[in-house]
Amino acid sequence: MPVGEAVSHIYAALPLKLLAACYFHGEQAVANLEKLRQQAELLGREESSMTFKGAIRQLQDRVLNVKEEGESVLAEENVDAVRIMSIHKSKGLEFPIVILAGCHTGIDGRQNRTAEALFDWSSGLTGIHVGPFTDLAGLYISEKNRLRAKEEQKRVLYVAMTRPREHLVISCGPSPQRSMGSFQEILDEALNDQIDNADQSTVVEIGQGKLEVAIVEANLTAPGRVKNKQKTTEKKRDWRPYLDTWKRRRKAYEVAINTPVFVTPTLLKQQEEIVVEATQKTTRLARSRTSSMLVGELTHRLLEDWDFTEGRKNFADRLESLFDRWLPEEFRRDRERIQADIVEIFTCFFRSEIYSEVSKIANTRPRSSTAHTLGWPNHGRRH
Repeated sequence: MPVGEAVSHIYAALPLKLLAACYFHGEQAVANLEKLRQQAELLGREESSMTFKGAIRQLQDRVLNVKEEGESVLAEENVDAVRIMSIHKSKGLEFPIVILAGCHTGIDGRQNRTAEALFDWSSGLTGIHVGPFTDLAGLYISEKNRLRAKEEQKRVLYVAMTRPREHLVISCGPSPQRSMGSFQEILDEALNDQIDNADQSTVVEIGQGKLEVAIVEANLTAPGRVKNKQKTTEKKRDWRPYLDTWKRRRKAYEVAINTPVFVTPTLLKQQEEIVVEATQKTTRLARSRTSSMLVGELTHRLLEDWDFTEGRKNFADRLESLFDRWLPEEFRRDRERIQADIVEIFTCFFRSEIYSEVSKIANTRPRSSTAHTLGWPNHGRRH
């Protein structure tokens, strides 16, 4: 037998729905049983080999993994702020101080319907409400719904009163006619109207606890515009401290945005290159280039691509190519003198022991790596 049919067979063979209907929230309990049957039938259709034990396990997982709507943290606990929310949203949360405002206002306002059909599935009664007239079954169903709504209001009030950790403030105002379904009505019913009949601030004893009733006199009329014939000169405000504060905040914000959250070796290397590049640009802008500096720079550029396996061959061609590419326009007239200085430098370099030693090392290596270069990236030094 498939899982869905097995659950339906169990419901038909046992009085589960009748037992569930005996509770106060019988309608909800029966609805939950019907939903359970539908879920089991859906699992049986999704997987034909689903066993009864496997279906129960999956249903348990679905129920246990459901997160309550109010359990999610709305903000960090260390945030110093006032949170305004409904009682249902506060379910599962706690706060140091909770203020229940407007507790004298009813929440179960009467529905003004000209015609309404009422049905009570547990008793099978059907009632009719047309204008001011209601039949006997309708009166029974309406009274049952009223009692159910009142009990639900008590549960909501209990949730609200158990949210604070330190202090609870219940705020309510006087009204000529008591509003039905209000929190104040529930409290007065439990305290024998001690709140409604209090004419001054007092303390009401509730079991082993105490409830402080503070009466605050205030004018509930909305304030109007006061007409003043005398013209008052408004004091000129100094906004400079305000602007300076926001400048500091903006600067701190930019620093925080540009500060990396994670530090890696690659990021440190990039930061070092940026700093070095900025320093080099500043140094070059601070001083003007001279012919002696240009001699050192061109010498470095020539050595960067120097092939020690070829020796002095094609030295003149390399030098001509170097001058055609890197010699600035403003030093063209001094080309012969600069070229003579570079030739003199390389003539001394070719005769040195360092050059001979590096050439021997280069010629002893495999021919697959014939290009051996010296890299001196600090262009601008004179050698």
